[in-house]
Amino acid sequence: MRKKLLAVAFAFLFIFTTYISIFSLGLKDTQEFKAVPLPYSYNALEPFISKEIMTYHHDKHYQTYVDNLNKALANYPEYQSYSLEKLLKNLDSLPKDIYKHVKNNAGGLYNHEFFFSIMTPSKTAPSGELKKAIERDFGTYNNFMDEFKKAASSVFGSGWAWLVSDSDGKLSVITTANQDSPI
Repeated sequence: MRKKLLAVAFAFLFIFTTYISIFSLGLKDTQEFKAVPLPYSYNALEPFISKEIMTYHHDKHYQTYVDNLNKALANYPEYQSYSLEKLLKNLDSLPKDIYKHVKNNAGGLYNHEFFFSIMTPSKTAPSGELKKAIERDFGTYNNFMDEFKKAASSVFGSGWAWLVSDSDGKLSVITTANQDSPI
């Protein structure tokens, strides 16, 4: 009888812990955004971008966007499983009390991650389909660069210059203010 009772107790314990584990997995559909390390050293882009500027942008600005986005979403677990892209594409569906915080911080986080990922210490030039599209829509790579530099220089205060494509694949250069994203 004692062995039978012990076996039942172990079976119950196994079923209970399995149920709790499965139940908790179902509840953990949320994520916390985390800063990713730079794919190169802070001084890798010198002389174009100084070590100090890269350190400040990565460790201060970028980390602040990560922290503030997590704070904005803390009371809204239904949005914590969203990717940055999904958050930015669905801003209008967010509660009003977090709309501005998510727009600014998800935008800043996305823009900085994109910026860090496309910068490289090696000199590169567009190739393949991108090169063809630039030549098709701007005439030459130099024409594109002139337009891009002009757009970037026109940004008053904080903002970004972007090479974007429309649904037909036509390229254009646009600017966004502050941490607005073209998504």
